[in-house]
Amino acid sequence: MEIKHFSIFKYFSIIIPLLTGGCYAEIPFVGNRISAAGFNTNKSKAVFLSDAQVSKKARAISAFPDGGIPKILFRKSALYLYDMQGDKLQEIFTYSSNVRGFNSRVSFVNGKAAFSIRPKPGWDYELKHGLDRDIIDNYRGIFIYDLAKNEITRLTQKGIEPYLSPDGKYLLYFVQGSDYTNVRTIELANNNNRLLKKYDRFNYFFARAKFLDNSNILILKSPETCIRLNIATGESEELSFSKAKEQFEKEYPDDPADFLEYLPFKAIGIDINEYCHKNRKQWLKDIIEMKGDNFGYRRAVLEELYNTMDKNDLQTLLNRMDNYKEQLSSYEKLKYEVYSKKTIDFINYLIRNKKD
Repeated sequence: MEIKHFSIFKYFSIIIPLLTGGCYAEIPFVGNRISAAGFNTNKSKAVFLSDAQVSKKARAISAFPDGGIPKILFRKSALYLYDMQGDKLQEIFTYSSNVRGFNSRVSFVNGKAAFSIRPKPGWDYELKHGLDRDIIDNYRGIFIYDLAKNEITRLTQKGIEPYLSPDGKYLLYFVQGSDYTNVRTIELANNNNRLLKKYDRFNYFFARAKFLDNSNILILKSPETCIRLNIATGESEELSFSKAKEQFEKEYPDDPADFLEYLPFKAIGIDINEYCHKNRKQWLKDIIEMKGDNFGYRRAVLEELYNTMDKNDLQTLLNRMDNYKEQLSSYEKLKYEVYSKKTIDFINYLIRNKKD
């Protein structure tokens, strides 16, 4: 009996810590999604929406039965103004931490930035299950930020996808109902808001628009067709997408968010030291062995170590990563090449920008 009791005790002394101890992963997920960005004419300044988060993945008993709920350590959604020439970042507007899962757009012209957010299905679910609707209603609609005055004004509570005219006098946006899409404009000098066109929503899918000049705008109606619309007269003309394709390619040569891909995590409030307590040797080991399941963690670590490393140190790190890869099996080596690509690209970026 004593041996049996001892065996049971030993069993539970092993299994209980496995089930209850360390309910969350050691290495955090670190991410910052830039979901919208707008540049001024000479691309010296950008206004963008940042959606940043630090969390730890559930594990052990906390991960049952469906993977569990991650532990949120940091969450922030905010609109920023970035002066690229002066390398200065200014927080313009901070959203409630409850506002998650939205599409957005920023249009930036002549010192004014129009922006909007709109809910995704996940947000609608939260509204039905306990999230205060007033919180969300505070952020719906079209807003405009005046850089000179440092002021934000909501132009309308209903509306998505704002576009400012090249002279900054007009704003075009869309309002979607259950069976319609309205195209509306606001004359910013007097806030005159008027309906330009109403379309059957089931036959018209609006994805992008572009001002051709101060009066004419080109709207992508569907993957095949476009509409040229005069905002002064309301007259419209339907065009094949092939004729308008060049205009859209000039307007959208790249995703604006790509230019802000390596915005430092610390600039938006994320300090990796607060969420992962390791020394330099342990951090470098994590990078070399691709620890954690996200590039954001490794990038945050590299940003933290950057000031203590010169170009030779960074190149040595790349060499150590390559040596580690060569010791792996063929299959693991292939996986490593895929998972390490973003990290290697970032280290090369740091080398290029490191001053001698």
